[in-house]
Amino acid sequence: MKIESFGEEKNDINTEENAEGVPVKEDDLPKNLPELEDPELIIEKTADESEDSGEEDLDKPEQEFPFQEWEDIGDVKIERWSTRRTKKKLVEILQDWDGVDASVLDSKHLDDLIDHLIELIIRDRVDDLSESGGISDIPEIKEMWSSAEFLQGIIRCTTEFTTDTFIRKNNLESGAEAHEVEDESATRSAKLLRRKLFNICGLNPREAGEVWDAINTRKNYSKNIEETANNMAVLVNRTLGAMVYLESQSRGSVKTLHEKYGIRLFGRYEFKKLIEQAQGKIKKPLKILYTTTHDENGAFDNMATQLRAVRGDFVVIEGATLMEVGRRLVRLGREHGEIETLIIAGHGNPKGVRMSESEGLLKSQVEKSKGTRRLVERKIFSENISIIFSSCSTGVEDGIAPKFDEAVGVGARTQAPDFDSYGIHKRSRITGKVKYKDYIYRGRGGKKDWKMITRDAVEY
Repeated sequence: MKIESFGEEKNDINTEENAEGVPVKEDDLPKNLPELEDPELIIEKTADESEDSGEEDLDKPEQEFPFQEWEDIGDVKIERWSTRRTKKKLVEILQDWDGVDASVLDSKHLDDLIDHLIELIIRDRVDDLSESGGISDIPEIKEMWSSAEFLQGIIRCTTEFTTDTFIRKNNLESGAEAHEVEDESATRSAKLLRRKLFNICGLNPREAGEVWDAINTRKNYSKNIEETANNMAVLVNRTLGAMVYLESQSRGSVKTLHEKYGIRLFGRYEFKKLIEQAQGKIKKPLKILYTTTHDENGAFDNMATQLRAVRGDFVVIEGATLMEVGRRLVRLGREHGEIETLIIAGHGNPKGVRMSESEGLLKSQVEKSKGTRRLVERKIFSENISIIFSSCSTGVEDGIAPKFDEAVGVGARTQAPDFDSYGIHKRSRITGKVKYKDYIYRGRGGKKDWKMITRDAVEY
């Protein structure tokens, strides 16, 4: 798979169709999602601890990796090399290696040269992975790690292996046992290459694991493994490609965006806005978009489109737990002033909004707790805050949206869909009224025909 062009906006995922021709939409929140710690206690902890504590408060316990090695590539700045310079460097490296396909040296395609070098690196490491897990580090290859073009090749390699692994895990790939073992060795080597890429972008093993965990929430939602594997490949491509691009344009931005704002899926947003956010260019009054890290069907792959629909300069945050998101909101409110607008985007139903596989913002918790109101009392939320849910059916009568509105207070304005929506279509510049996307099916001549329509938000 080729690398997508950096900086180009792709089609809105919310209007794409799955394998059966049905537009992708948000899925219902699982009925067995457990209730968690009282949100009032969480908010109290957040308010009491956030002022003096560092970002390490947001850390999860150390995650165990298949490999304990973590090779520090050093102080590398990602650069854009010219095609001519990159080709020359690659040919110099490949000429000195055994097993090189001589025809590749005359290739007019830069990708072919890069892919062949990566193939040789992987082959070189397969036999002794269990001993050291390192990557061949001749000086010329070390220099290549500063090239965005070479890193794009690493992303291609990772994308291919991720797709193969995804299919194999779903038991839909057949082949001799020996080939499977060989594939597994190459996959392990590809993981090391990927982790080195994470390292260059400033992320440590735990942070890299959080990014990969978010990617791995993608499930075989359409019941078509090939289609889902292709979607997974696009997600890997966009996420890692966005990281390389951001780091090449603004050094340290990936680390800042992850540490301070919890961003995992970097390809969801407009790169220019992310760079400004990483550089601390936050506009007032403060507007925040929270997007779940758990997205099994790709409904939130393109939040840049959602942000254009709601208008305004938003700070984007992600988080997998109520504690993580609460602390980020408190810190941003204290640092930049009261939050005027909050958009909550995640898979939902009337009972709540999913934040991760096992955690969510639940209606029952909002009803029992005064923690949400405390955010207004502590001037984290504005008394007249505008709250917008981009979550299926959260706006139904007696659903989580009206309960959240009631908890915040009389000055709040809360809007949400009372149906299974396909995301926000637009927000009126004058009235602030939100319209959501929906699709209706029109069967004509035996053909599948979906038409996009809009529906007004329910307002509380």
